[in-house]
Amino acid sequence: MRYILRHKYGCRLFLGIFLALFLPSRAIALICPADSSEVQSYIGDFEGYDTSLAQTTFGTTPDPQAFLMLAGDIPDWDTTASDDLIEIWDSGHNSTPSQEGDYHAELSANEPSTLFRDITAPEDDIILWSVWHRGRVGTDVANVILDDPAANSNVEQVMSTGNTSWQNYSGTYVVPAGQPQTRFSLTSVSSASPLAGAGNFIDLVEITVCRPNPPAMVDVAKTSSLFLTGAPEGVFAVPGQDMIYSVTVSNIGGSAATSDSVIVIDQLPAQITFLNDDLDAGGPDVHPGNDPIAFTDNGSGLSFSFSSDVAFSDSVTVPSDFSDCSYTPSSGYDPNIRHICINPKGAFAAPAPNSSFTVSFRARID
Repeated sequence: MRYILRHKYGCRLFLGIFLALFLPSRAIALICPADSSEVQSYIGDFEGYDTSLAQTTFGTTPDPQAFLMLAGDIPDWDTTASDDLIEIWDSGHNSTPSQEGDYHAELSANEPSTLFRDITAPEDDIILWSVWHRGRVGTDVANVILDDPAANSNVEQVMSTGNTSWQNYSGTYVVPAGQPQTRFSLTSVSSASPLAGAGNFIDLVEITVCRPNPPAMVDVAKTSSLFLTGAPEGVFAVPGQDMIYSVTVSNIGGSAATSDSVIVIDQLPAQITFLNDDLDAGGPDVHPGNDPIAFTDNGSGLSFSFSSDVAFSDSVTVPSDFSDCSYTPSSGYDPNIRHICINPKGAFAAPAPNSSFTVSFRARID
């Protein structure tokens, strides 16, 4: 994407824009893309529920058990089961270890059903998800669905897993326009068991919501000050007086700009003449270097070389890009220079907390 920004001082700036976490031992690290930030995260390993509230318990202590729990007693999840029951297993019940921790869930409690949770996220948010799946007596099949709750039909992943080990499935979902809530569903499709209430183990569900960072956005300000070389008090900006002009460019957005994409083109008024010499010649040495243009960085992440990142134009028409600035200036005051073109290198960093640079030059009022 490419933006052209104009401002009242005659500059034109071109900006191209791209758009130690504690985890359970077998968790999949869901890392947001570089141009986004994490706004929500959830790790559901079916731990910490009060199994004393179980409606039905299978097995006896001290052996591992299984529990039929009302959905209201499982605050992270809801179910489509007609009896509103969710089945939670102790690790090791019926010789089936949990993938992580002490508990896991079974999608088919008394009937094939869906476990789901709703995620509030605006359009263009990125939902990263991961889930572990296992069959009970053979290969079981379940769907991962992410969709508008009213539709709930968009299958993101078909999970088909045998009963000898846990298998991880993961994916990425971008929230479409007009969908303020997204339903994350785990739906039982089939089971190797002939029993309606058997099949499709689920464990360690992870969900991370990433929000795209605001694009890079620039603010441009141009200032001027008298270049004084011991002049008496009361000297003003009048013809024959040299001025120092400074253009400060700041990234006030939420992202870095594309590498090498920042181009500043400053149009000089007809009433001033650029000095192609040491900016501080004949006066105090207050600017870095001894080139006609000084570059002062303030956390921009950019590099600057006068020999390669500065060019000039003698055209009355504003150049459309850095490559259009091809005039070779004369030494000293050069009245033919009408545009100064500056293209520092690198990616213009996002503010943290500041990201700006200033270019300064000297010109005479005619």
